[in-house]
Amino acid sequence: MKNTRELDEIDCKILQMLMIDSRTSFSKIARECETSINKIRNRYNRLKEENIITGEVMDIYPSVLGHKTSAMIRLKVISNNNSNIINQINEVPGILMVICGFGRKNVVCFASTHNADELNIVVDKIRNIHGVVEAETNINVGMKKFAYPENLQFK
Repeated sequence: MKNTRELDEIDCKILQMLMIDSRTSFSKIARECETSINKIRNRYNRLKEENIITGEVMDIYPSVLGHKTSAMIRLKVISNNNSNIINQINEVPGILMVICGFGRKNVVCFASTHNADELNIVVDKIRNIHGVVEAETNINVGMKKFAYPENLQFK
Protein backbone atom coordinates (compact mmCIF):
# COMPACT_ATOMS: atom_id res chain seq x y z
CA MET A 1 0.00 0.00 0.00
CA LYS A 2 1.34 3.43 -0.91
CA ASN A 3 -0.06 5.22 2.13
CA THR A 4 -1.83 4.43 5.34
CA ARG A 5 -4.65 6.94 5.34
CA GLU A 6 -7.72 6.10 7.39
CA LEU A 7 -10.56 4.57 5.40
CA ASP A 8 -13.90 6.20 6.05
CA GLU A 9 -17.30 4.52 6.19
CA ILE A 10 -17.95 4.86 2.45
CA ASP A 11 -14.52 3.46 1.52
CA CYS A 12 -15.14 0.48 3.82
CA LYS A 13 -18.61 -0.10 2.34
CA ILE A 14 -17.18 -0.03 -1.20
CA LEU A 15 -14.52 -2.58 -0.22
CA GLN A 16 -16.98 -4.84 1.62
CA MET A 17 -19.44 -4.92 -1.26
CA LEU A 18 -16.76 -5.54 -3.89
CA MET A 19 -15.14 -8.32 -1.85
CA ILE A 20 -18.46 -10.15 -1.72
CA ASP A 21 -19.05 -9.64 -5.46
CA SER A 22 -16.36 -7.84 -7.46
CA ARG A 23 -18.93 -7.21 -10.22
CA THR A 24 -21.21 -5.11 -8.00
CA SER A 25 -22.25 -2.03 -9.96
CA PHE A 26 -21.31 1.45 -8.85
CA SER A 27 -25.01 2.33 -8.93
CA LYS A 28 -25.82 -0.41 -6.40
CA ILE A 29 -22.95 0.70 -4.15
CA ALA A 30 -24.09 4.33 -4.47
CA ARG A 31 -27.63 3.35 -3.39
CA GLU A 32 -26.26 1.48 -0.36
CA CYS A 33 -24.04 4.45 0.56
CA GLU A 34 -26.75 7.00 -0.22
CA THR A 35 -24.46 8.97 -2.50
CA SER A 36 -23.85 9.53 -6.22
CA ILE A 37 -22.46 7.04 -8.71
CA ASN A 38 -19.81 9.59 -9.65
CA LYS A 39 -18.62 9.84 -6.04
CA ILE A 40 -18.35 6.03 -5.81
CA ARG A 41 -16.46 5.87 -9.13
CA ASN A 42 -14.01 8.54 -7.95
CA ARG A 43 -13.46 6.80 -4.62
CA TYR A 44 -12.99 3.44 -6.38
CA ASN A 45 -10.38 4.99 -8.69
CA ARG A 46 -8.61 6.57 -5.71
CA LEU A 47 -8.59 3.22 -3.86
CA LYS A 48 -6.99 1.65 -6.96
CA GLU A 49 -4.43 4.47 -7.32
CA GLU A 50 -3.45 4.01 -3.67
CA ASN A 51 -3.09 0.22 -4.19
CA ILE A 52 -5.77 -0.47 -1.61
CA ILE A 53 -7.66 -2.24 -4.40
CA THR A 54 -5.07 -4.22 -6.35
CA GLY A 55 -7.34 -6.11 -8.74
CA GLU A 56 -10.54 -8.02 -9.21
CA VAL A 57 -10.56 -11.77 -8.55
CA MET A 58 -12.90 -14.58 -9.42
CA ASP A 59 -12.68 -17.47 -6.96
CA ILE A 60 -13.42 -21.01 -8.07
CA TYR A 61 -13.05 -24.39 -6.45
CA PRO A 62 -10.01 -26.10 -8.05
CA SER A 63 -11.90 -29.43 -8.06
CA VAL A 64 -14.10 -28.03 -10.85
CA LEU A 65 -10.95 -28.05 -13.03
CA GLY A 66 -10.12 -31.64 -12.10
CA HIS A 67 -7.77 -30.80 -9.25
CA LYS A 68 -8.51 -33.61 -6.83
CA THR A 69 -5.50 -33.12 -4.53
CA SER A 70 -4.66 -30.04 -2.51
CA ALA A 71 -2.09 -29.58 0.19
CA MET A 72 -0.44 -27.20 2.59
CA ILE A 73 3.34 -27.40 2.31
CA ARG A 74 5.22 -26.01 5.31
CA LEU A 75 8.85 -25.10 4.66
CA LYS A 76 11.93 -24.25 6.66
CA VAL A 77 13.88 -21.79 4.55
CA ILE A 78 17.39 -20.61 5.42
CA SER A 79 18.87 -18.02 3.12
CA ASN A 80 20.26 -14.53 2.91
CA ASN A 81 17.93 -13.98 -0.04
CA ASN A 82 14.44 -15.24 0.85
CA SER A 83 12.86 -13.21 -1.95
CA ASN A 84 14.79 -15.26 -4.53
CA ILE A 85 13.52 -18.50 -2.95
CA ILE A 86 9.95 -17.17 -2.82
CA ASN A 87 10.17 -16.18 -6.50
CA GLN A 88 11.31 -19.71 -7.38
CA ILE A 89 8.47 -21.25 -5.36
CA ASN A 90 5.97 -18.95 -7.08
CA GLU A 91 7.15 -20.31 -10.45
CA VAL A 92 6.33 -23.94 -9.54
CA PRO A 93 3.14 -24.99 -11.38
CA GLY A 94 0.40 -25.91 -8.92
CA ILE A 95 1.39 -23.41 -6.21
CA LEU A 96 -1.60 -21.17 -5.46
CA MET A 97 -0.35 -19.14 -2.52
CA VAL A 98 2.90 -18.54 -0.63
CA ILE A 99 2.95 -16.99 2.84
CA CYS A 100 6.10 -15.98 4.74
CA GLY A 101 6.18 -15.95 8.51
CA PHE A 102 8.21 -16.64 11.62
CA GLY A 103 8.80 -19.89 13.45
CA ARG A 104 10.33 -23.27 12.82
CA LYS A 105 8.58 -23.49 9.46
CA ASN A 106 8.79 -19.97 8.05
CA VAL A 107 7.09 -20.39 4.66
CA VAL A 108 3.69 -21.96 3.96
CA CYS A 109 2.55 -22.85 0.44
CA PHE A 110 -0.84 -23.99 -0.78
CA ALA A 111 -0.85 -26.31 -3.78
CA SER A 112 -3.54 -27.79 -5.98
CA THR A 113 -2.91 -30.68 -8.39
CA HIS A 114 -4.85 -33.26 -10.36
CA ASN A 115 -3.54 -36.16 -8.25
CA ALA A 116 -1.01 -37.27 -5.65
CA ASP A 117 1.66 -37.98 -8.28
CA GLU A 118 1.52 -34.37 -9.49
CA LEU A 119 1.66 -33.17 -5.88
CA ASN A 120 4.82 -35.25 -5.37
CA ILE A 121 6.41 -33.50 -8.37
CA VAL A 122 5.48 -30.09 -6.93
CA VAL A 123 6.96 -30.95 -3.52
CA ASP A 124 10.14 -32.36 -5.10
CA LYS A 125 10.62 -29.17 -7.14
CA ILE A 126 10.30 -27.09 -3.98
CA ARG A 127 12.65 -29.35 -1.99
CA ASN A 128 15.29 -28.93 -4.72
CA ILE A 129 15.34 -25.14 -4.38
CA HIS A 130 18.59 -24.03 -2.76
CA GLY A 131 17.79 -22.68 0.72
CA VAL A 132 14.79 -24.94 1.39
CA VAL A 133 16.03 -27.25 4.16
CA GLU A 134 12.77 -28.93 5.22
CA ALA A 135 9.38 -29.53 3.64
CA GLU A 136 6.37 -30.98 5.42
CA THR A 137 3.25 -31.72 3.39
CA ASN A 138 -0.26 -31.91 4.80
CA ILE A 139 -2.79 -33.20 2.27
CA ASN A 140 -6.20 -31.57 2.53
CA VAL A 141 -9.17 -33.95 2.55
CA GLY A 142 -11.97 -31.43 2.33
CA MET A 143 -12.58 -27.73 2.26
CA LYS A 144 -14.73 -26.81 5.24
CA LYS A 145 -14.87 -23.07 4.74
CA PHE A 146 -14.19 -20.77 1.83
CA ALA A 147 -15.61 -17.39 2.77
CA TYR A 148 -12.72 -14.98 3.11
CA PRO A 149 -14.32 -11.78 1.78
CA GLU A 150 -17.49 -11.95 3.85
CA ASN A 151 -15.51 -12.56 7.04
CA LEU A 152 -12.84 -9.88 6.72
CA GLN A 153 -13.42 -7.49 9.60
CA PHE A 154 -13.19 -3.71 9.20
CA LYS A 155 -12.56 -1.25 12.02
